[in-house]
Amino acid sequence: DGLWEYSDELSMFDFVKIQEGLNRKRKLKEGLRCFISVDVARLGKDKTVIWVADEKLNILELVEIEKGRTKDVIKAIRKLQEKYDVDEYDIAIDSDGVGGGVADAFENAEHIVNNSKALNGENYYNLKTQLYFRLAEVFNESEIGFNNVPDLVAEKISQELQILRREKVEMDGKVCMTSKKDVKANIGRSPDYSDALAYLMIFFLEEFDDGYISM
Repeated sequence: DGLWEYSDELSMFDFVKIQEGLNRKRKLKEGLRCFISVDVARLGKDKTVIWVADEKLNILELVEIEKGRTKDVIKAIRKLQEKYDVDEYDIAIDSDGVGGGVADAFENAEHIVNNSKALNGENYYNLKTQLYFRLAEVFNESEIGFNNVPDLVAEKISQELQILRREKVEMDGKVCMTSKKDVKANIGRSPDYSDALAYLMIFFLEEFDDGYISM
């Protein structure tokens, strides 16, 4: 029930751009390469969130699993793989904690270790920060579009993104962002939707080997 339309010069996401992105629906093309990203639930009150997107960053589908077992999450991913003809190399899975059990079932997927080193020698505090800043770019530069996302989910995504700020700017060091602990304290839940969206960005970094898709 908070006032989420707030932003300042340190906000990573522009509120207007968030709303435009969540309401942007493009005409979809067949035959485009598709990607899957997965944020695996850690606690009973959290949920597993799975996004499917094409190479033009059109969000095609959302799957949510409440208190699902590892085998249920694996089954859901494989079903989406078949539906959208997704190569295992084009799946990103949060492999921290309980996510490791899901990641183990997809040996060739991108296993996201949130606190690992940023890719391509970029000056971010860790990989997760790098992926979130890339997500901010695709929203702020109007590169992303959503299809068939429920209004309640769109509202939650907006809440999760609006709270994020660049942190510790007074320090001469790595680029940092609002911690997950602080996000949870502010919105009262885990940012499952935005975390899974951020994991998609592993395929849209500027020099991500063969996985990079030119925008």
